[in-house]
Amino acid sequence: MLDFLLLTLLFVFIFSVLGMQIFGGGDGFAGQRKNFDSFGNSFLLVFEMLTGSDWYNAMWNGMDSEGKWAALFFVAWMLLGHFIILDLLLANMVFNFSLETEDG
Repeated sequence: MLDFLLLTLLFVFIFSVLGMQIFGGGDGFAGQRKNFDSFGNSFLLVFEMLTGSDWYNAMWNGMDSEGKWAALFFVAWMLLGHFIILDLLLANMVFNFSLETEDG
């Protein structure tokens, strides 16, 4: 379980730093709490996108600041983060809980 948590945090860190490099200081996120201007805000935004919360508005803001190719960053994160990492984490949790109920 710890392996998947560390893998998830590693990918959130990587995409947070990548988002800061691509979108940091851009006009598309001006005046919003969800932005890529600092590491804390970037980490929070990438983690919120992992949960599926309002990720498409962040994508539109990114496309406003950097152009249409910026959608690749958000779609890549949603595919990698949500469908692979989060689902593997949940599958591992369910498996571990099923082992505990069989033992006890």
